[in-house]
Amino acid sequence: MIWSYYMASDTGISFCPLFEVEGAEAFAHSINTSRLAYVERSTQQLPLIFNTLHQNALGVLDKGKLIGYVIVNEAGDEMSELEMENTDDISRTIKAYMGYSKAERISIYTPEYDISLNTMLGSMAEDYVIETSDMYHILDFANVLKAYLTLKHKTTGIVQGEFSAVMDGQPITARVDASGVTVERSAKQDAVVLTKQQAQALLLTQHSRYMAVPAPAGWFPLPIFWYKIDKY
Repeated sequence: MIWSYYMASDTGISFCPLFEVEGAEAFAHSINTSRLAYVERSTQQLPLIFNTLHQNALGVLDKGKLIGYVIVNEAGDEMSELEMENTDDISRTIKAYMGYSKAERISIYTPEYDISLNTMLGSMAEDYVIETSDMYHILDFANVLKAYLTLKHKTTGIVQGEFSAVMDGQPITARVDASGVTVERSAKQDAVVLTKQQAQALLLTQHSRYMAVPAPAGWFPLPIFWYKIDKY
């Protein structure tokens, strides 16, 4: 999401290196594990993890109290992670950060399933882009379908339906109904057969909309998202 000037009261908001704040490790660990989907981050290694790929972790303080954090690039015009305890503080933080960084525009990366964050950002963003999160190597297609169809069902929502396929030799039938998501490790006789490359393109990329695969509308791509600091 790209930002320009936004009128919000940033009184009391300040920034400092995140891990100079007492209790920052516990705060950041609690936020990560409270997410609907997350990559494990060792509490002891958080200062190292948060500086991966030349990122800079800043604590967001409100009158000296830690209320969130942002992870930014070296130029200061990109947030790879924005986490606040209270969504009402997002606009205040954005306004304060633009003054702090002197950036005219900033980009913010968010997972599509973070409804509250995207709702707040969407009300202020000049524009946005939906894109593939990263490159992944799927070993167990049934597990991935179960986890991320369930995540999508609980957040952005998906239509009820059924999808059966043999993905890289793995037979799978997924169903969504009023009771939720079920995935079986078996396929129908007329199930579509996909190579590993085709299966991953279907599940992970926007190219899925152009594939001649009989899947319920809107199921794919799955909402797989990893934050930048979790990628290496």
